[in-house]
Amino acid sequence: MNYTLNYPDCSAAELILNVAERYPKLHAYSFLGFNTSYKRFAKQIRSSASALAAAGVVKGDRIMLCLPNVPLAMLAFYGANLLGAAVVFVHPLSSEGELEYYINDSKPKLIITMKMFRDKFKTEIPIITNLNKLRGIKVTSDAEPIDADAAAIMYSGGTTGSPKGIILSNFNFNSLAVQASASADCLEPGGKMLAIMPIFHGYGLGIGVHTALAEGCCIVLVPRFTSKSCAKLIKRINYFSGVPTLFEALLHEKSLNRADLSHLRGVFCGADTLSVELKQKFDAFLAERGAPVRLREGYGMTESVTATCLTPREPERERSGSVGLPYADTRYKTLDSGELCVRGPTVMLSYLNNPEETAQTLQIHDDGYEWLHTGDIGKIDDEGYVYFLGRIKRVIMTSGYSVFPLQIELALNSHELVKQSCVIGVPHPYKMQVPKAFITLNNGIRADKLIEAQLREHLEKNVAKYALPKEIVFLDSFPTTKLGKIDVKELEKL
Repeated sequence: MNYTLNYPDCSAAELILNVAERYPKLHAYSFLGFNTSYKRFAKQIRSSASALAAAGVVKGDRIMLCLPNVPLAMLAFYGANLLGAAVVFVHPLSSEGELEYYINDSKPKLIITMKMFRDKFKTEIPIITNLNKLRGIKVTSDAEPIDADAAAIMYSGGTTGSPKGIILSNFNFNSLAVQASASADCLEPGGKMLAIMPIFHGYGLGIGVHTALAEGCCIVLVPRFTSKSCAKLIKRINYFSGVPTLFEALLHEKSLNRADLSHLRGVFCGADTLSVELKQKFDAFLAERGAPVRLREGYGMTESVTATCLTPREPERERSGSVGLPYADTRYKTLDSGELCVRGPTVMLSYLNNPEETAQTLQIHDDGYEWLHTGDIGKIDDEGYVYFLGRIKRVIMTSGYSVFPLQIELALNSHELVKQSCVIGVPHPYKMQVPKAFITLNNGIRADKLIEAQLREHLEKNVAKYALPKEIVFLDSFPTTKLGKIDVKELEKL
């Protein structure tokens, strides 16, 4: 494929170190009110790489990061990346069972986390909470090296119910930085980006951190989201990206009633469906406070790092209900089934240890190109605008996170009291959707509050906190289809 944009031929870390050479005095990141220059940031990255190397981390290795948006997360990622090691990102709120799965699947040499999460890891693999503590530690691993260009492994659910490790390359991340910046057409050196999306998410790392840093922006790290703290920071930044839940919350934040937002240069939404109504409300909200921008929506998936298209900057080029135009060098098409397929420089290398799912998701078509099958239904109009219409796979989007019903159902069905379960997504005013569980109990067992408490305790040990069902409903029996399967559509009507 002939590209129209120029993509850096280097690692993700080297790209940022090159930026630091150009803008040594500009702020690279801000955390809890303290600013760090690009010159110091570059020194910290090299120091992190040296510490990891001294501990035995080499090219092709994997280290696991279980961290919120704190400086350590960036330093460990770019430090490992400088060595040619891949970083396995996992959600800090993952359950013990999920962490055990991620460790067994990715076989990291080292785990970096915070003290508050350390006890959830049941493993002999060295765990540290400070890069300085690497002194004296020697890490070893029997894991086979993965692709030399691998930069990150991020987990997403699969059609089998087991999470899949998505292997993303340096080229993927650097291509995204170039494409996203060109499409956004607003990032400038010295501008401030509010990094509120989690760094363990492709959206947070790819857009909020790497793309912003690649343009010489200052990353304002937010370790924990609250609408009040976000509203306070928005008054002092130029760019921010979030999920519909965030924008809905900001509409009701009283501290922004008379705020001057004329300094904003880019506001972006992704990771979940943005309703036409919410976009209209937030555009009006911005205009009333003097912002010269409108809310722009993107669409993508972790298998392509994050967004692969974006709504145009100019209001007159918007199309109601569209998720935008494809990035430069990215192509979209729809199959006869209506499924959206994508190809371009940000498409993943493969799934970790899962050739079957890789072959199902990355397919060579008759045109000779490899296409990413999104699992989503959509359409493309005559002008090239992309429209997202729904998901083929059963997935619940809650506050921008993907929750896979089958994982919750497997956890419920493993309990001795449960005969059968089914989980669906139901509308929520802020989170867009939340999981709701329907359960039938084994013969002779009557549902009560004590049993519900036992099941919730069981779920808390096996399911991430953000994926816990908000409501549990006990049924005598499930509605079924003609084939004898649980009729999910009938449950959704309930």
